Amino acid sequence: MRLSHLAPLAASLLFGAATARAQPSETGDARFAVIVGANFGNAGDEPLLYAEQDAKRVREVLASLGQVSMERALLVNGGSPQAVLEALAKTRAQIAALTAAGKRAVLLFYFSGHGDEESLHLADGDLALAHLRDQLAQIPSTVTLAVLDACRTPRGAKGISRGPSVTLAADAPRGTVEIRASATGEAAQESHELGGSLFTHFLVSGMRGGADVDRNGRVTLAELYSYVYGRTLLRSTQGAALQHPTLDVNLSGAGDLVLSYPAHASAFLSVPGGADRYLVFARGSSSVVGELSGEGALNLAVPPGQYLVARRRGSSTSVAEVDLGWGGVRELTSDDFRPVSREQLAARGGGLELRPWQLGPHVGAELRFGGAEEVALQAGAELSWRRGALIAGVDANFVTGTVSTAAFGGQQRALTGGPYVGYQLHLSPISLAADAGLEMRWAWLHLERAEADRLRAASIPVDERRAYGAIGPRVGVRLSLPLAARLSISLEGSASLLLRREVSSDGTAEIAARPVVCPRIAVAWSF
Repeated sequence: MRLSHLAPLAASLLFGAATARAQPSETGDARFAVIVGANFGNAGDEPLLYAEQDAKRVREVLASLGQVSMERALLVNGGSPQAVLEALAKTRAQIAALTAAGKRAVLLFYFSGHGDEESLHLADGDLALAHLRDQLAQIPSTVTLAVLDACRTPRGAKGISRGPSVTLAADAPRGTVEIRASATGEAAQESHELGGSLFTHFLVSGMRGGADVDRNGRVTLAELYSYVYGRTLLRSTQGAALQHPTLDVNLSGAGDLVLSYPAHASAFLSVPGGADRYLVFARGSSSVVGELSGEGALNLAVPPGQYLVARRRGSSTSVAEVDLGWGGVRELTSDDFRPVSREQLAARGGGLELRPWQLGPHVGAELRFGGAEEVALQAGAELSWRRGALIAGVDANFVTGTVSTAAFGGQQRALTGGPYVGYQLHLSPISLAADAGLEMRWAWLHLERAEADRLRAASIPVDERRAYGAIGPRVGVRLSLPLAARLSISLEGSASLLLRREVSSDGTAEIAARPVVCPRIAVAWSF
């Protein structure tokens, strides 16, 4: 039987004994990571689509849940073998300084890209696996974990060894671990649906809580590998070739190697139990954050943000919207999901809008420059439509304010508004949008001459009514915060340059440009 078939059982036997021990928070272990992604290999490799994005996902989950600070999580994307070796050398120096002070360190090395039987491929050359392993061996970390998401290369199995029982102070594991995305002769597969490789998708999902089968808020090496192995193998049966992740372990000690702490996250998704599969998309970026199965762990730790959860049940697909911009726990039920076609989900992913329309009122002030108008009040409503990061909408407003010159004073009222298009970014818990459009205005004025009483006594008319139209470009920005699942509040600002025809005192007409700035506050209801 192949090692890849024995590895899930062996890992469970090796690491299943002491689930309450050897956490970094308890032992004081310092954690480091070197993370490498390479979409482009050598001249004979087809470019990959998601390797560098996968590297960023791994770095993010290690920083948020794996107790690796961003300063100690070095990212080398699209670089050269020399860049990888320099990152390892920098990490080696940092770890050596710690171990010299009597502290323990854990190193995680991750690679996503092309490879062959002897090397990993980068755009500027190949990195020999033998040389990589030699460089890793020179780093004085207590535990070194290497995860290689590339085509499998043959090598001698290190085997699995378990050291003798030791005291609690020295009980944490020591040694090396290497996890490969596939077995000898197999390809590491990418998925357009997942926007990444099968193996890394389940690696990240597992560290976010998908592998936490005992639901204690921690994911151990044994739990993670068993989860990644089973899920990758099962999903690859739907493709052209099977993919068997493999595990080589050379560890002593009887403690657990805890790789992530989902319980430390500030935002969680919880799904119902059952045989359904749940894909979690980040809104805005449309990337897949993780996956859950109702038959396994039911909670997924996610960064605060807005998500689209797609449920697969047999041949049917349904989706639910989740707002975790402020963190917390959201427990989904079957009533939260709305049926959609699988083709629609495949085409739009996390850009699918269940409630693309927003309608709501707003109030604000107009600051007008270059004319007789003073500050005016504005009130109106806005209707907008969203698809992914794209926004399109129209607003209509009523404006009232005063006009004052040396010769006249009075009131001005106007109807104004127009269409716009924009782009929106989700920066949890807020959303930031910028737009540009056209503003059209029709204004009417009721003016009264200065010294009206004296002029009336002389039977001179003092009232005058005027009307004018204006049109011009408008740009705006808005900052939106969620208040509830379908309700949000926004702080907005816009600037317009209105062009209108004006007649001077000598009877000549000219086109005048009048700038208008408008800050306002708005609420919106999604439907």
